[in-house]
Amino acid sequence: MSEKMKADSLEIVSTACELYAKDYMALSKLIKISMDKNHGSMWHVVVGENFSVELEYEPGTLMSLCYGGTLAICIWRT
Repeated sequence: MSEKMKADSLEIVSTACELYAKDYMALSKLIKISMDKNHGSMWHVVVGENFSVELEYEPGTLMSLCYGGTLAICIWRT
């Protein structure tokens, strides 16, 4: 991801987590809608405390991070 896209993605994730800390479905939906709006379509989001994921993604569009110590978020575009 470009530095600009990383910064925007982190801002989107931070805002979504503040609004929907325990509602993972709403949190992932807000992240996806925001990423589609800001960076073009076909973004995917997985949010949870314990998951594994196997995926294919467009090079330069994968972000995986933790929020608040236990919440994992994976964002990618196909």
